[in-house]
Amino acid sequence: MTESTGRPLRKLVAGFCEAQAKVLAAGVSSPADWAPMAKFLAVKEFKRVGAYLEELDYAEYCKFLTKWAAGGTRFEMTEFHTTEVGNTVFQEIEERHFRGDTFIRKNVIAAGGHTMRRLRRCVRVPSSCDPSRARNCLASEARRGRLSR
Repeated sequence: MTESTGRPLRKLVAGFCEAQAKVLAAGVSSPADWAPMAKFLAVKEFKRVGAYLEELDYAEYCKFLTKWAAGGTRFEMTEFHTTEVGNTVFQEIEERHFRGDTFIRKNVIAAGGHTMRRLRRCVRVPSSCDPSRARNCLASEARRGRLSR
């Protein structure tokens, strides 16, 4: 992970990503297995907005991750850039999903709105889409106060 030291919110995001990776490595059998992520999240306020603008609260997100992990997907990620602006962290990442003979590579921009101790909102926009769409989606979330609450 690049530039994850020195800035408190970057450290928070790095810890969240590490917790997810450890859960995946240990194996997932139920949504409760994702509990180590809660240390980094404002669980009652957390919303994950997916690439298709679907919203999941913490419990729904854990169920989503459990189904995804149960499908036999192997996951890798490379972080290219992390930028911390105010109380928002932007990550430019490449995700690689391997399931059987299928390989999917995604370039993603993830934005997380934070308090100083917990991630409140995670917005994911495929950077392979029109860059203005990604910027507009993130700007819309910011205008609504969704990245900064």
